[in-house]
Amino acid sequence: MAIYPLRNPVQNYPWGSTAEIPELLGTANPQNKPVAELWLGAHPKAPSTVLREQGAQSLLELIQAEPDAVLGANTVKRFGPRLPFLLKVLAADKALALQVHPTAAQALKGFERENALGIRPGAPERNYLDRHHKPELICALGPFECLVGFRTVKEIAVELKSLELKTIEEEIDRFNRSQSPDALQRLFESILSMERGRQQRLVREVVEKAAAAKRSRYQWIVELDQQYPVDIGVVSPLFLNLLHLHPGQAAYLAPGTVHAYLGGLGIELMANSDNVARGGLSARYVDRPEFLRILRYNDRPIEPLDPVEVNRGIDQYEVPASDFRLFRIRLNRGVRYTSEQKRAVEILICTHGMAKLCVDAHGADYGIQRGDSFLVPASSPAYTIEGEGTLFKATV
Repeated sequence: MAIYPLRNPVQNYPWGSTAEIPELLGTANPQNKPVAELWLGAHPKAPSTVLREQGAQSLLELIQAEPDAVLGANTVKRFGPRLPFLLKVLAADKALALQVHPTAAQALKGFERENALGIRPGAPERNYLDRHHKPELICALGPFECLVGFRTVKEIAVELKSLELKTIEEEIDRFNRSQSPDALQRLFESILSMERGRQQRLVREVVEKAAAAKRSRYQWIVELDQQYPVDIGVVSPLFLNLLHLHPGQAAYLAPGTVHAYLGGLGIELMANSDNVARGGLSARYVDRPEFLRILRYNDRPIEPLDPVEVNRGIDQYEVPASDFRLFRIRLNRGVRYTSEQKRAVEILICTHGMAKLCVDAHGADYGIQRGDSFLVPASSPAYTIEGEGTLFKATV
């Protein structure tokens, strides 16, 4: 098989940027719509289109027709005849949902349960669109801020004590007597499950006290309240780690890890799934009981993930997920990337600069510029890339 250019669908969610992804792709946005995500992959909801000499074809259809040639026999053996990962470009102008993703067992059970309830696949109240788990990795292309995982119990206790919150005084007293992960779970669940009027009083109290402070954590509380007025998710910065990712830094989210992306442009790589349970900060369907059911209470500091240079100009983001691997290719006049002879399926996207992709003597060459993307089937020839720029490579 040859190497093929891709044309990729976008998702126009309300929290998206009107400029970032159109600028990356070099396309106009005359209606000024929010463009939240660019999807590169073969999820049934929005598969990429493969541009072949014989005409355009859905990547989903191409894989179904020739799974071994596209994915590689080992990938098919491990994951079945499906692309195991989904690559995205994410551009957030405002925060997106406080959310968690399921494990494989939770996804299968949830998918079958919602089918049995007769919830149609495209229904807005659907949490599970497929049977698959969803670990994911977010890599910053510019300054990127997010909430990821619970802070330590001690940090949370100190924060809550300093705020002297009257609305949940009794709950905080019970939490302070134990100060354990179990106590944290009881406190967090009680806050997300309390009746609406009390939640609103708590949000107003927290926002009022946060407005007088200059710490970025408190500034985000005020900002979240402006974006999602009196949503209980507004108080989440008190409980979650706030990460400031610099370009090239990343964060890994195992299934069950609570998170909320606050703003920025990034490369997102995940298992090929669109399963999500939301707990707040969203105009879309929020299912707090399901969110709390799959949430894990691992309280620990979380640091940004820096890539590891595995070869000159080639960086890898080392994560425990088996469904995907992410590499950053940094090209300059002294660095040329040479692919391995034997490999699984790959998807490439250029995020900066210009380059040239050269296939062996019997194949075609491609000029690459910012926003261009390519499918590299497992059966395609070896290739090289040279120029000045940055590409990201997703593979298994």
